[in-house]
Amino acid sequence: MGSHAAITVPATNQTLRGRVAYIDPRVDPATRTAKIRVEVPNPGGNLRFGMFVAMSLETDSNQRMTVVPQAAVQALGERSVVYTPVEGEDAKFTERVVKLGPSRGNLVQVLEGLKPGEKVVTDGSFFLRSEATRARSGG
Repeated sequence: MGSHAAITVPATNQTLRGRVAYIDPRVDPATRTAKIRVEVPNPGGNLRFGMFVAMSLETDSNQRMTVVPQAAVQALGERSVVYTPVEGEDAKFTERVVKLGPSRGNLVQVLEGLKPGEKVVTDGSFFLRSEATRARSGG
């Protein structure tokens, strides 16, 4: 919260700058999205409820970074892992060891082990960890 954001309205090609005022901690399992509220000026009332916009979050540095929700990260002893869906195979996931950086709110930076744009499991990652642990122990 408090991060700078840029909202671009494709219909008008207008870009507005504002700040993140709220991040919903719940992720919708059907769409794998979370709601975020960005407060921006609305001169002339051009922005309307339900309008499609593109948003980019700006960090304090010029460096791009990969972040995931904290709920996606599971601890396996000394290691941290995330689960990624196997492309083209429903209900199949790969366990990926990741090296983590600092947390910011409910997001954590991934330094190694995940590429930008890769999908990760958030809701259900605990279940996947439990199943993987059970399979490794022969249970």
